[in-house]
Amino acid sequence: MSFAGGLRGSFLLASLSLQTLAVAGASFFLCLSASALRATPAAERVSAEGRLQVLIEDDFDASSSRQVYRLATDEGESIALELDRVTPDRPWRAGSRIRVEGFFDGETLHAERAERITAQALGAEQVTSSWTTGAKKVLLIRFNFKDDTSQPYSDATATNVMFGASGSVAAFYNETSFGLTTHSGNITPWLTVNMNKPTTCDPFTPSQMADPLAKAKGFDPSKFDFYVYVFPRLPCGWSGLASVGSTGAWINQALSTYVVAHELGHNYGLEHSHSLRCGTQSIGSSCVRSEYGDPFDTMGGGARQFNAYHKNELDWFPSAGSVATISSGNKTFTLSTLESSSGLRAVQIPTSVNRTYWIEYRQAAAGFDAGLPANVTGGALIHIGPAPDWGSDLLDMTPATSTFGDAALDVGLSFIDPDASLEITTLSQSGQTLTVQVQFGVVAPTANFNYNPASPVAGHVMTFQDLSTGLPASWQWDFGDGSTSTLQNPMHNYSNNGSYTVTLTASNGKGSSTPAMQTVVVSADPPLSFYAITPCRLIDTRSTNPPALFASFNRQFPLTGKCGIPASAKAIAVNITVTGSTAGGDVKVLPVGAPDLGTKTIYFKAGQTRANNAVLELGTGGAISTVCEIPSGSVQFILDVDGYLQ
Repeated sequence: MSFAGGLRGSFLLASLSLQTLAVAGASFFLCLSASALRATPAAERVSAEGRLQVLIEDDFDASSSRQVYRLATDEGESIALELDRVTPDRPWRAGSRIRVEGFFDGETLHAERAERITAQALGAEQVTSSWTTGAKKVLLIRFNFKDDTSQPYSDATATNVMFGASGSVAAFYNETSFGLTTHSGNITPWLTVNMNKPTTCDPFTPSQMADPLAKAKGFDPSKFDFYVYVFPRLPCGWSGLASVGSTGAWINQALSTYVVAHELGHNYGLEHSHSLRCGTQSIGSSCVRSEYGDPFDTMGGGARQFNAYHKNELDWFPSAGSVATISSGNKTFTLSTLESSSGLRAVQIPTSVNRTYWIEYRQAAAGFDAGLPANVTGGALIHIGPAPDWGSDLLDMTPATSTFGDAALDVGLSFIDPDASLEITTLSQSGQTLTVQVQFGVVAPTANFNYNPASPVAGHVMTFQDLSTGLPASWQWDFGDGSTSTLQNPMHNYSNNGSYTVTLTASNGKGSSTPAMQTVVVSADPPLSFYAITPCRLIDTRSTNPPALFASFNRQFPLTGKCGIPASAKAIAVNITVTGSTAGGDVKVLPVGAPDLGTKTIYFKAGQTRANNAVLELGTGGAISTVCEIPSGSVQFILDVDGYLQ
């Protein structure tokens, strides 16, 4: 029997129902049928017990959904249930056994009080590996109406969406389940039901009428595992409707791989993959949840593979070692990509604050994950599962941006949940593996730092290096001259000589350190004298040794002792020439040992010869460093000197 019929007859979640009728302040039990319950006068209250059925209406255009509830009875009926007056601690799941008290208004039981008797994970009768894995037969039933015989989707289009070799619903489930769940099936011809198109949102009556028409055409719905109905658009406000943890999906003229795969995901037992934005933090006390906000999950906003939490729900990680669990201590894990059919593909982290984190590593593999952005595949995606209203929440590891397209925790970055005393750090990435560290027991850091050079000179850049322990997540520097920085390892130069007190405060989710302070003594930059020398060529890469400057390659050139430049020289006056470049770009020249401030020394176009006068500061060992910044190829570099400063 089809799901549509099940809404009025037997249903997969049917269970024992014992009703209590309250009259004139006294309560007594009656074994009543569902029809007898409906016949109870509206002024009287009834009590009914059974298993909860949940259907989800998906309005993708408005990024919103609505849950519709029904109560399954032992008599095989499914009663419409209104729970607006009931506020449970968290939304109830399909399969939960509940007892409700309320009154009937027509066909709907309005609950004024509800009690959850047992809270099953997802209706234990269906959502097991036998329900979510194996070869599944799917029937797409296409129907229209007496006054609307349009056929929005041709046979070829419908076949390609449902069962095509690539990009189809069948291809999606085969790929994302590692071949554990496969789809085959049939598509009915367009069936015209014996009624006009409803002027209200009622897909159930016509879909029930379509079942015998399908059977008459040789497509017996009882021979299939899942039923999907598609029809000309009804005034429903949603694109898809599906039962959670049971069969039955309705497509409101929105037939696509994404919509059908999403609704069948509900049938398999999944709820939505949201995004969770918590202001300037990745997790916090004030967060906003977006219904379909996860762009990397078909239960969210994109036709991508299901995330690790959802795959685990569906029992698609059958092999030992697929999922690691850590709830205390400190451990390092090397993850294979989520798309891999073997290896460690998820880390599950239950915490003491009722949040369970899931870590996964995605790659732009062929198929539904093709084209994932680099700022996602370069780090770890972190979800909470289950979310407070079920499903999963994708966290944003770069909350300063306004998009979840860069939600990954990149290499070298850490995420801290201070309430759970938990830190997750992405240590390294190597091809198809990602190494992460999970640590419980995070404490406030101890601040410490050093600086270079040890004897700084006014007007010259110096670097500060954070040496704090205790896993800091943020840094606040005060350089003592009115300047500050929040970088971990900042650069700074002092305009004037003098003594400055530098202060570093390191913080993480467990608090801030006692500030670390050091006194930096800055000397005045002594005046330099210029000494002219006979113009002389120091470097010409057009000779065989040294060769041209290659793209992105850093090369050092010791210069003191050449062309009359003494070891005491601090800088040289030069003419720089570039020629024979294979692409446009620039060359940076900086003192060896000095920080790279990003200043370009000379720009050029492909094949162009350009020259520029400059004064170059000499670094450690009287040497300069060159960096060729072009996409690929090389450029010839020529350096002539006509004086020095000391």
